[in-house]
Amino acid sequence: MKQYDRAREVLEQSLSVTPVHPEIYGLLFTLMLRSGDSSGVMTYEGFYLERTRELGYRLDSAYALLAAVCAAEGFDEHAAGYYRAAISLEPAVAWYHDSLGNILFRRGDLPNAQGEYLRAHMIDSMSPNAHRMLGRILESQGMRADAIHYYREYLRLDSAGKEAIEVRKSVVRLNQNGSQ
Repeated sequence: MKQYDRAREVLEQSLSVTPVHPEIYGLLFTLMLRSGDSSGVMTYEGFYLERTRELGYRLDSAYALLAAVCAAEGFDEHAAGYYRAAISLEPAVAWYHDSLGNILFRRGDLPNAQGEYLRAHMIDSMSPNAHRMLGRILESQGMRADAIHYYREYLRLDSAGKEAIEVRKSVVRLNQNGSQ
């Protein structure tokens, strides 16, 4: 815990150097979450949102950025809430749905994750992650042909991505299982 206390001390000292980068507020926000300081959480959330707005970000973008900070620090429940807030303000941004889908998938909420990936796909049919994750979900549901379709679309869009090797292995395995 001492490392978090030290991080908080250093970050709070950096607040005296203006202009303050929004990430400083975001990190302090997550430190407050970690410590259970609800007053600090509200304070730094407000500062974060205010500073991102000063820099010209729309509120939906500010929420999505705060969600990404939360997700990176392992606060998936908070991240999901901020992605939902961003989506409520701007539902036609594919990466908001894609990112919320990733959190829901990680939490084991496959039906809602699938819905978010489908929304991301409808908004942006070129989203490699939505294709890959839909393939994973459909594979887990035993929907071999549909999973292969989405995996192949992923490979068409991002054949050199870091997940491409695993996707290829999945396609080979599913094809082998289908021919037996």
